[in-house]
Amino acid sequence: MLHQMRMPVTGANRQRMKFDMLSNHLVNSSTVGFKGDILTFDDAMGIQMHNNFKQGELQRTGNELDVALNSNGFFAVETPAGTRYTRNGNFKLSDEGMLLTQSGYPVLGDSGPINIEGNDIKFNENGDVNVDGQIVNRLRVSTFKSPDKLRKEGSNLFAYDGPEGDASEPEWVQMAQGYVEAPNVKMVGEMTNMVETVRIFEAFQKLMQTYDDMAGKVISEAGRI
Repeated sequence: MLHQMRMPVTGANRQRMKFDMLSNHLVNSSTVGFKGDILTFDDAMGIQMHNNFKQGELQRTGNELDVALNSNGFFAVETPAGTRYTRNGNFKLSDEGMLLTQSGYPVLGDSGPINIEGNDIKFNENGDVNVDGQIVNRLRVSTFKSPDKLRKEGSNLFAYDGPEGDASEPEWVQMAQGYVEAPNVKMVGEMTNMVETVRIFEAFQKLMQTYDDMAGKVISEAGRI
């Protein structure tokens, strides 16, 4: 009976983790460039969380500082903790003309942080930053030998836990100015999954209660012997 009791407990824990994951998806269902997660379960009842890097749809904004990646890779940004990576190309300018993320982190180009002094700003398909007819930098895009080592760190940023040498420029890059990448999770689908997850969790709870009642009855009857 002990083994049978472990099964609903494990099942309930899995559904609880899935519920937490889906809740995070719902919170970020309108976050530009957000990447969801995938839960996997192995035969030993182990639970693994993986990043889902599936491409999101491109959404037109018309904002000249918005840039969407329509290919593999991540924009590189400078943070106090070091270089971090994001698919969120919803950029802005500082008062000094530095290209920043919405959280205020400098966006990196091939020659360091990108400074823009001028009015006519163009980002071409391969990431060249053209200001008033002059190329001033190029958006830095990185891919990794082991994408599974990318770790979510908040503010829609990823840290890479592998060696620095694992980062490289992709063979092919395509960007679109005036667009952002939508999250790769859909609110309606996540809500449907959440309802199903709650239903399964409640079923496991009832099963645990049944086993608990059975165990209590066995103990009670054994006490009478």
